[in-house]
Amino acid sequence: MTDTKYIAPCAHFGKCGGCSLQHLEPMEYRQFKSDQLANIMRSLGIENSVLAPMVEVGGHSRRRVEFKVAVRKKEIRIGFFAKRTLDVVALEECWTSKAALVSLLPALKACLESLKKPGLIKAVSLTVLEAGLDVIITTLKPLKENDQEKLVGFAEAEGFSRLSVQSAGEGFHCLHDTQKSTIKFGGIELNLPIGAFLQATAEGESAITRFVLQHLQDCKNVADLYAGCGTYSFPLVQNIKSVSSYEGSEELSQAMYNAAVNSNLMPQLTTSTRDLFKRPLRPQELDCFDGIVINPPRNGALPQIRNIAKSNVAKVVMVYCNPSTFKRDLSHLIDSGYKVISAQAIDQFIWSDHLETVAYLKR
Repeated sequence: MTDTKYIAPCAHFGKCGGCSLQHLEPMEYRQFKSDQLANIMRSLGIENSVLAPMVEVGGHSRRRVEFKVAVRKKEIRIGFFAKRTLDVVALEECWTSKAALVSLLPALKACLESLKKPGLIKAVSLTVLEAGLDVIITTLKPLKENDQEKLVGFAEAEGFSRLSVQSAGEGFHCLHDTQKSTIKFGGIELNLPIGAFLQATAEGESAITRFVLQHLQDCKNVADLYAGCGTYSFPLVQNIKSVSSYEGSEELSQAMYNAAVNSNLMPQLTTSTRDLFKRPLRPQELDCFDGIVINPPRNGALPQIRNIAKSNVAKVVMVYCNPSTFKRDLSHLIDSGYKVISAQAIDQFIWSDHLETVAYLKR
């Protein structure tokens, strides 16, 4: 009997830089991913008994992607960068993304080919919403009116919920809007700002939310730090007395505020615009909370973590997409007297080196 070599499911694997782990057999892959969090815990002297089973989101689950665009000798390529290069691999399939994103590629290519200056298109970001795709086209320079009109016609034909353009160094310019670009958090509907952050997958978001609610639902006053549009604030406020959200983007905070007002969640839910990296909440400001959920960008939240470490907050839930900054920030809290009660890996960046990690700590 001969061993059968495992074959990656995607025909682009090996060329496309979007996935790096499709060569691993499924059991080997699961072990590799779960070991990432286990190794962090071990290095910090934490027993593996705190680890909950890894959540596997699975393929064809990504609801938001950014496809790169390259035009060479009138040939348009739409896809992801090749490994360790800026060459674009033209995609015919993608095993990580939702079908609605991949199925658009032929029509999108035809649309770009119809433009007078397709070479100005740098990237196309797509997000799956209930009312249709929310699309952002990034350009090197502003597009001429004729090309803008062609894009609007394409958006209408494909049933996009919204189409926006962003030129280098400029803000978003909305070309087509059905006023239906909404998202729900904890059943609360919110008008999604252009370019707003969403978790990569709906399944991953649900898993994180369950973890947050499980460990903070007995709190009375919770701070949601790097709150975005309220991914966790809205589910939390329906279970506890008071939630105070802090977000660096005024537009995201305003969208969250509007949704809270429309849903009669004030004053239980308050929103504040604050750059927590430049102006983190001080220990004395934090002491009025008995629980915190913190979900920073990839570079982590070291200034804010240092102040949490000096505070008297009893419970902290960390939500991180970068294992290295998760380990760094976690070690600060452990050194200050916090203990890890539970931690979990959420594999919503399937077949990549990235890993979503969540942890619950008590002082």
